[in-house]
Amino acid sequence: MAFLDGQVAQIVDGIAAAGLQPRATVIVVSDHGFKVAPRVVRPNVLLRQAGLLQVQGTAVTCDAYVLSEGGTAMVYVTDHARTGELRPRLKALFSRVEGIAEVRDRADFPGSGCRIRTRTRRWRTSC
Repeated sequence: MAFLDGQVAQIVDGIAAAGLQPRATVIVVSDHGFKVAPRVVRPNVLLRQAGLLQVQGTAVTCDAYVLSEGGTAMVYVTDHARTGELRPRLKALFSRVEGIAEVRDRADFPGSGCRIRTRTRRWRTSC
């Protein structure tokens, strides 16, 4: 972080040296950082090994699938009638995998700032 702070300081100093401070706005944004991952986790392979995702040729059928995004992933159950049955099984499956730090369920969301889409497709904050 000290290196990045120094880079921002150079920009701010350059603006000041050029006399542009009264007309300049500096906005610093960032994505979340990542740690080195010594191991790759392929969650859909885990689902396939557990019999929850099947591939025949180019056809995929599944009880659940995972969409990964950066350092997080969302698990989706495809048959909502089976959510109660599959949720604990999926949580147990992913909780024992090396490289997965935490598995959160909808019940864990209150107080975490996570948003939940309600059946009416409106967002509500679970804080």
